[in-house]
Amino acid sequence: MRTGTYDDPWAKGESTQARSGADAHKSYLTVAHFNDIQPLDDQFGVDPKKTVPDALYEPLFGQIKGEDPRQTYAILDASKMMGMAEVLGNSGLQHKCLFKGQAYDDLRDVAPWIVRLAEDNSFTRHLFTHDPDDDVPWYLWAKRPGLYIRSTASLDQLWQHFRKFTRLQNEAGKWFYFRFWEPGPMVDYFTDMAADKGRVARWFNAYGHPVEVITPSTHIRPVPELTPNSTPLRLGTIEQRAFQRRAQWEVTDQMALDLRRQYPQETAQITEAELAARTARIVARLQGYGLRNGAHLYMMAVWDIMYGDAYETKEPSGQLQAILTKTTSEDIKFETYKRTLLSAEVA
Repeated sequence: MRTGTYDDPWAKGESTQARSGADAHKSYLTVAHFNDIQPLDDQFGVDPKKTVPDALYEPLFGQIKGEDPRQTYAILDASKMMGMAEVLGNSGLQHKCLFKGQAYDDLRDVAPWIVRLAEDNSFTRHLFTHDPDDDVPWYLWAKRPGLYIRSTASLDQLWQHFRKFTRLQNEAGKWFYFRFWEPGPMVDYFTDMAADKGRVARWFNAYGHPVEVITPSTHIRPVPELTPNSTPLRLGTIEQRAFQRRAQWEVTDQMALDLRRQYPQETAQITEAELAARTARIVARLQGYGLRNGAHLYMMAVWDIMYGDAYETKEPSGQLQAILTKTTSEDIKFETYKRTLLSAEVA
């Protein structure tokens, strides 16, 4: 049985549960979570077609009576769709690459693009569509293509605003690309900074316009009293944690692909997006037991698929949870868990 061969980014630093050292008693962000949003299907024969899932309509296109109309934007990773620049050019939607000059010439096909989305537009619809039986290249839901933005700011204002974050400089003066358009690690990053007024103001206010960030799982809004902060953002500890989380997400995505490939029957009823999210949740839960090794985490994910989510908490004898909570080395903990789980007494 395959056990997986993975880099182990979880062994390189603190867990994903670590939070910023800013004042934990004040939050400058409101974070709401969506429950199990399902993507649109092909909608063959449906008229009129939906543009987004029902649960995302108000966050993405709803307006607040008496307030200036908010526009809807996406910041998309061009690497998630072959020829995205050309597709955007034919979409009828206003768009612009966040890279320019030599970076644009060299990296346009893997660069971030900001797009002003419109209802009843096929490109907008395809961002939220998935067909589990057919890998349609322009259906992008399962590929987690980027972040969604609500703001009264214009596209050019947001382009200028978000360009500031594509490259960050550390205290030593070294520059790093910062892939803030990746929804998985960035939700944790933004949650981390909620008590850091300076960071929140840099990210969530664009030239006096509040900025909201939306993913299929989360809606993040700044508090109303926030004012702009034009001080350049330096790459600090919280950003370094975001780099680490990105490596973790890459590994959990690969684990999800391996689960699909190795266990097609057991995962047949789970969408790609949910399998990726479920794998990430499994890994986060197991980190709480002190597990970091990628091969161990992969097999634990396999057993979760086979026996049920968080099976160690449901197994009647209590042996499995006792093993995981015991203070011992990870190798001993994993081997004991494996032997006990597969024994006739538990299985």
